[in-house]
Amino acid sequence: MIYYLLAMHFLADFVFQLRWMAENKSRSQLALITHILTYGTVLTAGMYYVMPDTVPLSTFIMFIAFNIVCHYVTDSITSKITSFLWDKKQSYLFFCIIGFDQLIHVCTLIFSCRMFLEKMVGNEWLLG
Repeated sequence: MIYYLLAMHFLADFVFQLRWMAENKSRSQLALITHILTYGTVLTAGMYYVMPDTVPLSTFIMFIAFNIVCHYVTDSITSKITSFLWDKKQSYLFFCIIGFDQLIHVCTLIFSCRMFLEKMVGNEWLLG
């Protein structure tokens, strides 16, 4: 399931992020919120499809909400840094921050699985 979750993250954060969102989320709340809503929609739909019935809807909602809020906070900070670095033609540091942004997102997803889902679904389902 963790591999599926990471695939959902990739789709939500890259495939479904329009160029307009990526280029403007550092200076436009509309672009950032649109990206976050898109991310949340893809993550919710993808995870709802595979979530076992043993997970209460309230727990699923908390799992999704936690990831959406953390994604918003992370992107609101890292997008400003990457925008600054891109404008200064600091491509090495730009890509380091993109990688760090993704590391934060992956750690958040894993942490939220442990925090909200692990006791209900077990490690085999999460890691298998």
